[in-house]
Amino acid sequence: MFAICERVVFKSLVDDQDPFRYLIIILTLFISFVYHGGYLLYIACTDPDEMRWPDSLPQLNLIKMALADFLTFSCIVMGGTLTTAPLTALLVHSSSLIYPLIYGEEYSPLQKKGTYLSLAGVGVAVLYPVIFHPNQSLFNFSFFLPSRLCFFLCNLGWPTLLFLLGYGPLTVFSTVVKEKQILSLPSPTNPIVLSTTLHLYEFLLGLILCIPTFLMMNVDTSVTAGDFKTYFGDGMGCFFKGEDPSSIPHSEDDSSCSTSFLLLLSFTLSTSLLIYLSSKIDSRENPEGDMWLRRVMVGSLLITFPLFLLLGHSITLTEIIGAVLMIAGQEVFNQQENGSDTLEVISTFSP
Repeated sequence: MFAICERVVFKSLVDDQDPFRYLIIILTLFISFVYHGGYLLYIACTDPDEMRWPDSLPQLNLIKMALADFLTFSCIVMGGTLTTAPLTALLVHSSSLIYPLIYGEEYSPLQKKGTYLSLAGVGVAVLYPVIFHPNQSLFNFSFFLPSRLCFFLCNLGWPTLLFLLGYGPLTVFSTVVKEKQILSLPSPTNPIVLSTTLHLYEFLLGLILCIPTFLMMNVDTSVTAGDFKTYFGDGMGCFFKGEDPSSIPHSEDDSSCSTSFLLLLSFTLSTSLLIYLSSKIDSRENPEGDMWLRRVMVGSLLITFPLFLLLGHSITLTEIIGAVLMIAGQEVFNQQENGSDTLEVISTFSP
């Protein structure tokens, strides 16, 4: 249920708030920080002994972890705006398909076959929008690329590629970076302490990079850094007051502000609850529960796709074939009793 809600709300949010997609990143990280920070204060008041923080973890390492998470989430939101709704539900599982390729010795031949089948589904689903029917580009590459090079690069579906990058290689990279740092801790650390600190650093990184990103989004226009004040004011009024922006200098699209804050809050909370529920299943102590978690997560595509149709989104034949191959590949993977049972199907920016 939470998986379906998270996917549908995410697509509605990034579509309605296309002009303010960078503010989606900033505000989501801020709400996540407040959510985890509030829970941290509760723990501090009720059980101070749980407030474990090792002195041996340098702040620079935390910043590296936060930067990896921030880049991952930024690609997901920036690319998700122009990625089709079915692909945003399908590609969320793409990071899970990379682990068997990296740690092949831990997986059985049957599990690898299931992974290859799912990868084929991803390839079929993204090939058409990326090459044969590209989406509108997030950035105008023709402004600074030679015409011959732009003839190829400017006609690719970059939003889909960016979204796939976020939920694929960057998610794996972020996970590996965090696991490396966490496993190096000399003593157990309260995960809420770590999550709160990381979300704070991610939020601060977002504030630091907001103006450069704003200018990059409008590199082919006359927009200047001074216009960011108008952009920020319109965005905050849209999210917190439901007011339509008075002017959007960087976009020709209008935004729908009446439900913007509700969608933002629903997306953030549904993501956090999804992570919390999945973390309660220990694959080593309960491998069967972990298997059913994978089945439920991937099987949610069977409900998400029809729901997108009801909401007015279109679904192509290649996306349907990709979803069928993805589900079939995961089922093949689950048939193996031996081998690794750590194939994760939940990918998110949150630690």
